[in-house]
Amino acid sequence: SPTDPSVFELIYQVTTLSGLWGELSRMVTITPRFLVKNESSWLDIELKQVGAPDGSSLLLPKKTTLPFYWFDSTLPELVCTRPASLSGYKWSGGFDLCTLGMLPLRVRQSSESRRNAKLKSMRVSVELQPGTGGSGTIISMKDEDPDGEGSLFRIENHCPFQ
Repeated sequence: SPTDPSVFELIYQVTTLSGLWGELSRMVTITPRFLVKNESSWLDIELKQVGAPDGSSLLLPKKTTLPFYWFDSTLPELVCTRPASLSGYKWSGGFDLCTLGMLPLRVRQSSESRRNAKLKSMRVSVELQPGTGGSGTIISMKDEDPDGEGSLFRIENHCPFQ
């Protein structure tokens, strides 16, 4: 659990209730600012703040969505990840949760486990949560197929030679 209470970033939304007394009543909804979604069908993922100890990592089982909170407000607001259900993988480089769009993450293995390279990259999509006024973020993570199916990058040769 986080050591500093200032690292909890929350979103609040105030709406009017429907119905006869809706004009006089308000509903306040409080949600975490960052939701992390594992879209993999077979891979569990670990996620942590860059610089935080490994024990502070969040285990994200396949096909689940969990809230993410910063571990320490003095560390950079960057996140790193690695496969949890496969051994021998290092933490990825840090990425910013506030940079919208899709980005590739190279999954690095330790030197002794490179013989069995089943996973080489992951795809991270950072988008705004609907209904949060642009302040809530959903981070979707998915392993990339080793055969290149659905990959972020594609190389095509349109030249008349190889």
